[in-house]
Amino acid sequence: SRFTSHTMTTDTTFTLGDEETRDFKPTPRYALMTGAGLVVGLLLLWQLLAPVRHGAPFRLEHLLSGEGLFSITSLVLALYFARQAATRVTLTRRAITRRIPLGPTRTVDLRQLMSVSESGRAGNALILLYHPDRGDGLLDLDDVRSLVLPALDEQDALRSYLDAQVPT
Repeated sequence: SRFTSHTMTTDTTFTLGDEETRDFKPTPRYALMTGAGLVVGLLLLWQLLAPVRHGAPFRLEHLLSGEGLFSITSLVLALYFARQAATRVTLTRRAITRRIPLGPTRTVDLRQLMSVSESGRAGNALILLYHPDRGDGLLDLDDVRSLVLPALDEQDALRSYLDAQVPT
């Protein structure tokens, strides 16, 4: 299979042989968001714990204050974005696989694809709708599942390739 993606600055063309794979990485935006969340969360936590550093006893009310909750929220979001930044997507001629840290590896055969779309606010993630395999080699056409991929580098090329695989 051969596909071409036209972007504003570059043309991307690549082919996949029978045993060849293509890896896609999430956009650098996730690493930036991880860093921002860590910096904000740790600075707020440092400010919040200033009385403790000066000898005052630690009290749970410190963490339940507005600063404490915002600090915890920032750190949780940093963990979420770090997980997205570490996600890897691999494409072969027959399947697409998403490997996400601390989560299950999910593989979808391209013959299972029902639709491909983009959605998101901070970055357009690819959403694949597919029919699951029944286990006997046939697809369960009464069931539809989804696989959400993070925003990826070279996403336009991947989307073009996947769109071509969806039966019409």
